Amino acid sequence: MIFNGACSKMTRKSTYKELEKEVKEVNKESTERRLVEEELNTVRAALNCAANGVIVTDKKGRIKYANPAFLRMFEYEFQKEVTGKYAAELFAPQEGRRFADIEAIIDKSKGETEEVQLLRKDGTIFHVEISTSIITDSEGHGVGRMASFVDITERKQMEKALKESSEKNKNESRLS
Repeated sequence: MIFNGACSKMTRKSTYKELEKEVKEVNKESTERRLVEEELNTVRAALNCAANGVIVTDKKGRIKYANPAFLRMFEYEFQKEVTGKYAAELFAPQEGRRFADIEAIIDKSKGETEEVQLLRKDGTIFHVEISTSIITDSEGHGVGRMASFVDITERKQMEKALKESSEKNKNESRLS
């Protein structure tokens, strides 16, 4: 076959322009991906240094992520000890009856905090304030849940001691 030189040259220019366009698109996608990765790394770093315990679950309530504060609060050493566990397993038996799972807390709390009793790894019960929310995808569909925990055990113990002391003082003043 014989090709016309001009036609062959146009084809090369056309191919070069197409390749150039593809390279620009790949570079743009690569830059966008790098920015998303940086944003995700920033969010993960923030969660990892948060004072509150934080977990992220899937729609069924299985833990997908727990930050270091959560692991310390619940006395777990490793992320893998809680990953895949149902969040409902964290509730003390009496709370388990009150809340079937994290979803029930979200429905009940409507963005407010709720005081509940939870179980540490060794089975001891402790008090927390829990704040929950639904995680949605870009289309607004619920894809999971997030819960933030604050250990309020010391506060509850002080409230109990104060109440007992107050009652004792009332009883002593009645006897006098």
